[in-house]
Order: sequence, then structure tokens, then C-alpha cells
Amino acid sequence: MATVQRECVEAGREPLETDIADLQRVVDKLTPDERARLESLKLLADGKIRPLELTAADLTVEKLFSDEARNRLLARPNGPTTEDGLRYAMYMATEYMYQQLQGNNAAAIFDPRTGLRFMNDLATYEIFWHFLYLTVFHGVEITGDGQMSRKGDRVTPELFVKLIDERRETVKALFKTLNVVYEQTNAELVLQVLQRQVVERTNGRLVPQPRWIKYGSRVLLSIIEQPEADRKAILDAIFGNREDVVAKLAAAGDPAARARLEKALDAYDYVYDIPHAAAPAA
Repeated sequence: MATVQRECVEAGREPLETDIADLQRVVDKLTPDERARLESLKLLADGKIRPLELTAADLTVEKLFSDEARNRLLARPNGPTTEDGLRYAMYMATEYMYQQLQGNNAAAIFDPRTGLRFMNDLATYEIFWHFLYLTVFHGVEITGDGQMSRKGDRVTPELFVKLIDERRETVKALFKTLNVVYEQTNAELVLQVLQRQVVERTNGRLVPQPRWIKYGSRVLLSIIEQPEADRKAILDAIFGNREDVVAKLAAAGDPAARARLEKALDAYDYVYDIPHAAAPAA
């Protein structure tokens, strides 16, 4: 973990493995918030380790993919939510996205809160963009005044897009000082991808993105080194309906159009974990 927080540094000095008989001692050292989180996940009961007991009835398709299971999966932990916190998460997410599209799977990114450079990779990117997704998805209450919001307001798709627009102007101003032409970089692509991962426009209205993408990094990996026309087709497929892509592919006669749609369909299946049928043996 890239951090200078004393508690995290101290925790990192402890062994990463412990005997199962000594596991309760580790649990006893948890903070009240950590203990409450584990109890909400039914991993603890009254501070004691609670083995998870599953039966065949718990593993049915109906149970595993129920609304209750989805809500539990997409639950957002309690905690403060501020406009500056959203801004920070957006900064960290987009900085890494830009690096990834440059071919850097890990990059030392400047942290404005500490003045230090921390190594970021796909895992830390997933944390930041999922925080933004869940905050907008749940319309979380803002806990402090900001430039565009006030304490008690809800995080809306409109607020998120305003922060995207603000980020765009900040990057353009930075590039101008560096004599970099904004339109000749991946900066706008990064902002468009993040925006589409978090919100979408339905019937002329901005709404939280209803599609949950398990690994946002797969979206990036699907478009890296792809021509602009193919990138557009891939992103439209990922944030659209698979059936529409299949229908367009069936109707396409032009070889170039078919190749592009096949690439888009492959990207959709990769992002959403849709397995391909095994090829017949030769």
C-alpha cells in the first residue's frame, strides 16, 4: 500500500500470515469501525470470528444473482464524502488512466495531499474509480461545503460531470504551460471513459451508470493501441447492449466494418466476463 500513515506503516511490520489458532488475537486489535465492517459482512459476531456456513440452497443462481446480493456487493462503506474527496479520487484515477494508455502498467503519480510520488497500478486505479462509481450510484450525502455543493447535498450525475469539466480545464491549463496540445493527447479520451463508466445519458437525462464493470482496467486494456475508429466502436459496445452489436455484425457486409464489430464484441465479452464457446477440435 502506498501510504505514509503511521497506523498503516506499523501494521505493515506485522506478519502477513498467522496460525488459525491465533487469528482471534488479530481480530481483537481491530478498531471499532473495522470491527463493525466485518460484523456487517457476517464475518464476526459480537467481536468473535464467525465461520461462514453455506448450504446448497445458498449457491443457487437465484440467490447468487439476486437484487439482495447485488445490493450487498455494491454497498458503500460509511464515511465522510466531500467535494474535494471526489476531486482527489478523480485526479488519481485519471492520472493513472493516462499512464495506462501510454503503456505504463505502474507509474509514480504525484499525490497533491502529501507532496510525494506514490507508485500506482491497476489495483489502486480500481479503488479510486469504484469509489466515484459507488458515490454517484448511491447519491451519497456530502458531509462538507465545497465550491459546487453544500453540506447535505447529494452527489448527483450532474455534479460528477461538473467535476469532469473542471478537471478538463485544469489539464488544458497545465498542458498550455508545457506547450502540449491537448487534442493530440489521450487526455480527453481518459475523461470520456471515466464519465461513461460512472454516468450515462438516458432519454436526455443524466443518470448513474446502471452497468457495473467489475474491472474498469479491462476497459482501458481493450482500447490501448487501438485506432480511433476502433476505440469508438469498442467503447460504444462496452457501454451499450451486446445484442445490438451482434445484430450489426450479422448485417455488416463490409469486411472492415465486420472486423471492427468483431473487435468490439470481443471487448464487450472481455469486460463483462462472457465466456466464448470452445472451438471445435480440428
